[in-house]
Amino acid sequence: MRRLLITLLLASPLLGQAPNGWAPIENGWAEIQVTAPTGTVTTTGTLASGQVALGSGATSITGDSRFTWTAGATFNVLIAGQAVATVIASNPVYVIAASGGDFTSIQDALAAVSTMVVKDGTFVTFEIADGTHTNVTPVVISGAFSRNLIIRGAHTYSHNLTSVQSSSGSAGAWSLVLNMDSVANMAIGDYVTSAAPSGGVNPTYLAGAFLVTNVDAVNTRITVSSTHHAAAAPSGAVAGALTVLKSVVSFSGCDGFEVWGGATALQLDKVAVVGDGSGAWNALSIQDVGRLYVPTLVAAVGWGGNGFYALLNSEINSDGTLFASGNGGGGFAPESHSTINLVGAVASGNGLGFETHSGLIQVGPGSIATGNTGAGFSSSYAGSVRAASTASTGNGGWGYVGDLQSFLDRSGASASGNTLGDYSTAFQAIDVTTSGVLTSDGTTSLRMGTSTGYKTPVGIAYVNTT
Repeated sequence: MRRLLITLLLASPLLGQAPNGWAPIENGWAEIQVTAPTGTVTTTGTLASGQVALGSGATSITGDSRFTWTAGATFNVLIAGQAVATVIASNPVYVIAASGGDFTSIQDALAAVSTMVVKDGTFVTFEIADGTHTNVTPVVISGAFSRNLIIRGAHTYSHNLTSVQSSSGSAGAWSLVLNMDSVANMAIGDYVTSAAPSGGVNPTYLAGAFLVTNVDAVNTRITVSSTHHAAAAPSGAVAGALTVLKSVVSFSGCDGFEVWGGATALQLDKVAVVGDGSGAWNALSIQDVGRLYVPTLVAAVGWGGNGFYALLNSEINSDGTLFASGNGGGGFAPESHSTINLVGAVASGNGLGFETHSGLIQVGPGSIATGNTGAGFSSSYAGSVRAASTASTGNGGWGYVGDLQSFLDRSGASASGNTLGDYSTAFQAIDVTTSGVLTSDGTTSLRMGTSTGYKTPVGIAYVNTT
């Protein structure tokens, strides 16, 4: 049995409102504070299954009341027959679907759950059904209750790419026909992600998140659109694993997910977050000490602003792989002492790949920046990029660049096909390369070691390439 302590403040009459305070207490206790009419409080009406009231029948309550309940999914706290709070005591899963679900939108589900009381250690899951869910207002996550919230897609599927059949289009607007081992559970409007393609010609140009525009079940092929900005397309025997994202959350004229406010956090997984390319809207905007955690996979595609954006001491963390493709700003962009820490990531076809001003980006080996209009990996204004054993290919700017008192670790990294050059450390840069020999190019810049494709004008940037 669990016990609940209801504390009544006998004040002005404000019945039927959400509790104005809730705090979990040790040893199974919980405290809820509500405002009741001056004088006595009387419970009325018949209690339905799963409801709890202060007293019973016409019993008058003039102070604190203690009672017990058997733990279950939910129950209601009633005062004078009116619901004050619904308490969630297990781990419910609510389905978001156009029809046949518990809610038709994430916003409606949030509005309902935000008035409930979630027991400490309990998680509420919003499961997004297959298909495209359109929105014209952002999903705003704010408040401590979000620490108990999980939003995830219902299904993902794994398939193998065997080769590139053909390509058409031009830089920034490619259409690629891909040969697959299977097209089961794939449909037009899905998104597929590719983290580590290999073989053939320009294999890294096929790393990213892509919209499926056609499914050819007869020839076991799919067609995808790519915003890779290189003048050449991948071709030949490019192979690798693809993941199909069936849950697509699209937004028009607004941010996607906004997580902000101290003690606010969100766990998001297995969804494609898609923009309409307008304005400077961001797919995931994590601000003001907010937190985002992705267990396995999220893709941010087609935004006018940034894909994954963190500001003001916020964090984005993942134990899986994140994809940012076709965004007008940065694919991954932490600023103002914020951090993006990822086991794996791909930034393709964005304005910039991984870029930070006074923040930290740390990505695991095998992460890729490819086909972005500007730099692949960029740190400036005392920012720090730790990108050891990564790859930067086919970008319109530098492959790796650090300037303005920043730090760039590209030890073990590879770069090729970048328009301005593969490596740059600007503004009084200190560049530590593999050979470890300190050199100077006659400016105020210093470099350690020798390499090709470097640019070192003026600033203080620290670059480790060992």
